[in-house]
Amino acid sequence: MAAYTVILKIIEKQNKEYILVFSIVLACFVGYDTGIGDFLYLSRIIIFFPFFLSGVLLQKENIVEFKNKNSKYIVLAGLIVVIWLGLCVFELDIFYRLRYLFTGRNPFFPQIMSYAPLARLASYIISFGMCFALIMLMPNRRMFLITDMGKNSINVYFWHMHIYYVLNKVFNISNIFNYGVSGKLAFLLMAVLLSIVLSHNIFNFPIKQIREQIFLNKKAS
Repeated sequence: MAAYTVILKIIEKQNKEYILVFSIVLACFVGYDTGIGDFLYLSRIIIFFPFFLSGVLLQKENIVEFKNKNSKYIVLAGLIVVIWLGLCVFELDIFYRLRYLFTGRNPFFPQIMSYAPLARLASYIISFGMCFALIMLMPNRRMFLITDMGKNSINVYFWHMHIYYVLNKVFNISNIFNYGVSGKLAFLLMAVLLSIVLSHNIFNFPIKQIREQIFLNKKAS
């Protein structure tokens, strides 16, 4: 996030729409450079920057206004979510091999070199489409428990892989995929339950302490 803040300061007086298009084009070809990887999170900074810049360009008021004026798209949004979930469950073998395109941390792998930029562009279209669908389906009012859980979503991001590694080491849960559709659905349910648990305040450490330190330093400066 600090890297994104620095970049934003640099481009704040520039035409961000052009920069958004350029950042997407850059991300579609950066995978050919095997030297750009996890070091300093450079690969993820480049690949996820279009999402960050899109968030900067879209204001909360504009999103709410768009949703209120275009409620007809809710049906389309629901259809997008259902289709994507169906593909992920019933056609997982096809999409699982392309999962590296969504992580932002890997160069292109040999099997897709001939069409890799188009595959990356397709991953952007899918990701932005899902973002649109989820935003359209999200209510404009507070929801019991869910709204408070959403405030702690970074806890889920911080803790989930550590807990997954422990569970997989002890229970070998990755083998659940071998049980077909029922195994995939069970894994999805487990992911949802883990997200619910990790979004509780008990898992605020160390995020809460980091936030307090950041704001403390800002006040001091």
